[in-house]
Amino acid sequence: EKRLREKIRPLPLKVVEPRDPKNWSGIICVYYPAKFEEEVKSILAERRIHATMRGGYIRIGIDFYNTSKQMDITADALSLISRLGEKKGRGPRQTQGRSADSGKKRVKS
Repeated sequence: EKRLREKIRPLPLKVVEPRDPKNWSGIICVYYPAKFEEEVKSILAERRIHATMRGGYIRIGIDFYNTSKQMDITADALSLISRLGEKKGRGPRQTQGRSADSGKKRVKS
């Protein structure tokens, strides 16, 4: 569990977890872009990762019989999932905001 948590920490996915490792339970919940649900299912299935998907998050249960190799495979799959928007050729996400100096609306690309 610790190995997987360390590997996915830098990914741009929201991971729901207790801050204190003594409260870890072998369950990791990771939110993913819900619009890519079919792609996420495919990535997990191709790697034989059995997890529950509900409402835009993946619930991964880890137990004593899971190997380090399985944790690495899962981390790699989550890395792919975190890049799904880029994979579609959309490039960096566009954001809208107001320029602090002009007050005019601008779009970054």
